[in-house]
Amino acid sequence: MAGKTQVATEDNSDTAVGGECAEGIALAMRCLARREYAIQELVTRLIQGGISEADAVQAVEYCRQRGWQDDARMAVSFLRSHWQRGHGPLWAARDLKSRGLSALQVDAALQIVELDWITSAVMVATKKVGNKDVKQPLVRKCILQALLRRGFTMQQAKLACELCEPSRL
Repeated sequence: MAGKTQVATEDNSDTAVGGECAEGIALAMRCLARREYAIQELVTRLIQGGISEADAVQAVEYCRQRGWQDDARMAVSFLRSHWQRGHGPLWAARDLKSRGLSALQVDAALQIVELDWITSAVMVATKKVGNKDVKQPLVRKCILQALLRRGFTMQQAKLACELCEPSRL
C-alpha cells in the first residue's frame, strides 16, 4: 500500500488514509496538542504547513469527528484565557470571531462560561489607578478609557471605577 498510512480509528479498525492527508492529520494533532484551534484556524495552519486545502479540510474533519477539535471547547478556553489576561468580553468575542467562529458560537460560549468580567475589570482598574484618587475626573476618565480599550463594556468600566476606591487598594 504505497503512499498510504494506516490510521487507527476509535473502533480499533485501521483505515487507509492517503499520504498527504495522513501528514495533515499528524500536523493537526501536533497543533492541537499545544492549544485549541478553531476549525478555520486549523485548516489555515495546515495549508501553511504545506498540506493541500482538500486534505487539510479532510484532516480537520477527521480530528473533529474524534473530539480532538471542538469549536465550543476552544471558545470557552479562549474566553477564560482572555479573562485571566484582563481583557473584556468584547475583546474576547472579537478575537474569537477573527479565528473563524460565528457570532452565534461566540454568544453561546459567553453564555456557557461563567466568568466575572467585573472582577477582571476591577483588577485592571486597580493596576491602572495605583495610588491616584479615582474620584478625580481625569483619573477616572483615564481608567474608563483603558477599560474600554481592553474590551469591557461602558457599564462594566463604570462599575469597576466605583469598586476601585483608593481605600480598597
